[in-house]
Amino acid sequence: MKSHCARVSRSSCTDDGVTLIEVMVAMFIFALISMGVIYTMISSLTFVRDSHARSAATSLAAQEIDAARSIDDVFLVTDTTYTKVVDKRTFTVARASEWVSDPDQDVPCGATGGSLKYKRVNVTVSWAGMANTANAVRADTLIAPRERVSNPDEGTILVSVLDSKPAGLKDVVITTVPAQAKAYTTDVDGCGYLLNVKPGKYTVTVSKAGFVSPDQTATVTSQQFEVKKGTSINLPFQLEHSQELTAKLVTTAVIPTNLDLSFLHSSDPIYYNTTTTRVTSRDVLLYPFSDGYTTLAGRYADKSGTATGCLSPNPAAWPETTDNGVSYAPVAAPIVTPVAAPPTQVDVAMGTVAVKLPSTVKYLSAVSQAAAPAGIADPGCAGVTMTYTFGEILTKDETKQIALPFGTWKLYNSKDGTGTAIGATGLVATAPSVVSSTGVVTLDPRAVAP
Repeated sequence: MKSHCARVSRSSCTDDGVTLIEVMVAMFIFALISMGVIYTMISSLTFVRDSHARSAATSLAAQEIDAARSIDDVFLVTDTTYTKVVDKRTFTVARASEWVSDPDQDVPCGATGGSLKYKRVNVTVSWAGMANTANAVRADTLIAPRERVSNPDEGTILVSVLDSKPAGLKDVVITTVPAQAKAYTTDVDGCGYLLNVKPGKYTVTVSKAGFVSPDQTATVTSQQFEVKKGTSINLPFQLEHSQELTAKLVTTAVIPTNLDLSFLHSSDPIYYNTTTTRVTSRDVLLYPFSDGYTTLAGRYADKSGTATGCLSPNPAAWPETTDNGVSYAPVAAPIVTPVAAPPTQVDVAMGTVAVKLPSTVKYLSAVSQAAAPAGIADPGCAGVTMTYTFGEILTKDETKQIALPFGTWKLYNSKDGTGTAIGATGLVATAPSVVSSTGVVTLDPRAVAP
C-alpha cells in the first residue's frame, strides 16, 4: 500500500509536458510549411490564369492577322490599336504595318529604293495584369498585293511625314510639280504612296493646316529629284502643330513701323517676324521646341565661320565693363516656350533715345551701324544692315522718345534711311546708352552691376 501511494505521489509531482519554446518551434515549422504550400497554390493559380490569358491573346492575334489579310486594298492595312474584353479581362491589340521590298529590311513607309512588294504586318497583344510586358503575344505576316502595285515602266514616290515625337502624321496634303492626276494625303502612319509616276524631274510639297516645320514654314518643299522607272524615291518630312507666342514690346516710346523680331532657338535657323504697322504686341505661331525661344527686337545674326554676324540686339552678347567708375553687367533675354493655350507672353526690351528735329523736318528713319565708336562695348552688327522707319511722327520743335533695338544707330530726317543725318544736338540718351559728338547713338542694354 505504501509503495502504491509513493508511485502516485511521484507521478503527480513531475514536470513532464510541452513547454512554450516547443510550442513556438512547432508553430514556426508549421508556418514555413504553410507558406510553401500557399506559394505553390498561388503560383499554380497565376500560371493557370496566365495560360488562359495567353491562349486568348494568341487567338486575338490570329484573328487580327486574318482580318488584315482579308482586306482587299493592301494600302488600307495601316497601324491601329484597340482594346477587347475576353472573360472579363481587357486585352490591347496593336497592329503595325509597313511596305517592304525585302522581308529582311525594316524601313518606314517601304523606303528601300526598290519597288513595293510586300506589306509586313506585326500584331502585339497584351493584357491587364500580365506579369511581364515583354511576354506579350506577337504574330507576324507578309501580305503580297493581289496585283502589281505600280507599272514597271514608271516609278513610285514614297513620302514620310513625322511629328516631333516622332510619330506618323495623318492627312498631310502632298502635291507635286509637275502635278499628278490623283490627290494624295498621308495615312495614319504618316506615309504617302504616289504610284505610277512618269519618269522625270519633280519637287514635292507637304502641308497640313495649323502645322509648321522646324524652320517655321507652313509648306515644306523638297529639292528637285529624278524619278526613274521601276524604282522608288523616299522623301522624309517633319511637321508639328504650331503654337502661339505673344511678343510684347516693353516700351512707351514710339516704335518703328517695320520692326523685325528675332526668335532664337538653340539648334535651328533664326526665325524673323516683320510687320508693316506700328504694333507693340504680336501673336506669332511657332514650332513648339521644348527648350523654347529667346525673343529679341531687331534682326539678330550669330557668328558663323568668318561671318561677323549681328550680335548687338542680344543683351547677353554685351560684355561686362566699367565706365567712369560704374560697373555695367549684361542682362540676358528671357527664354520662353510657346504653349497651345493660353498664349504664352514674352516681354521684349528695347533701347530709347529722345529726338528733337529742326522745325522743317517731321520724318524720321534709323540705320544700324556695323560698329560703335571707339571705346564703346557694343559687340557689333557688321553682318546685317537694319533700316527702320517711323513715318511722320514729329511736329515743329517737338521732342519724341523713340525705341530701337539695342546697338549703334544713325538717324536721318527722311522716310527711308537717307537724307540728312541728325546731329548730336538733337539727341539725348540715358546712360549707359550714349550719343557721340557726330550723332551716332549707341543703345546699351546693360544694367548697373549690383
